[in-house]
Order: sequence, then structure tokens, then C-alpha cells
Amino acid sequence: MKDLNPLKIGKYTFWVSFIIGNLFLLGFLFGVAIQNKEIAEYSAIFGFLYLYYVAGSVNIVILLGLLVYGISSKTNKEKRKQCFIGIRYNAD
Repeated sequence: MKDLNPLKIGKYTFWVSFIIGNLFLLGFLFGVAIQNKEIAEYSAIFGFLYLYYVAGSVNIVILLGLLVYGISSKTNKEKRKQCFIGIRYNAD
């Protein structure tokens, strides 16, 4: 646990969720642009399910993990500060 960098965990989680969500959005827009109803519907449905179930669950687990790790590191105030900044990046 000494090598845990809370800032990188929050940033990477945010960017991965953001990129995958945008891929579903682009799939939906592509389906609408070429007037293919199936691509648009599937992209919208899977995008919603991804954001609601997968990204939401993963972000909440990481948020709680960083919160517990930040509170439990009472002796190292810098680690606690990094955990709370990482939570902020994760919650954006």
C-alpha cells in the first residue's frame, strides 16, 4: 500500500469512464447520421446500461475505497490530502 497513488487512480477512472461513455455517444450519433435505427438504439441502450450499472458501480467502489484509505491514514496527512483530491477527480 506504500506505492498507492490516489491521484492517478481517480484520474484514470475518470478518463476511462469518460472515453467509453463517449464511444457509446458517438455510436448513437453515427447511427442517427446514417439513419440506421438499430445502431442508434443499441448504442443508446448499452450506453445507458454502461453508465448506470458499470461506471456508477466502479466509481462508487473506488470513491469508498479512497475515502476509507484516506481516513485510515491518520499519521500521513499528505496521503489523506491526495486521497480526497483523488475522490474529487473520481466524482467529476
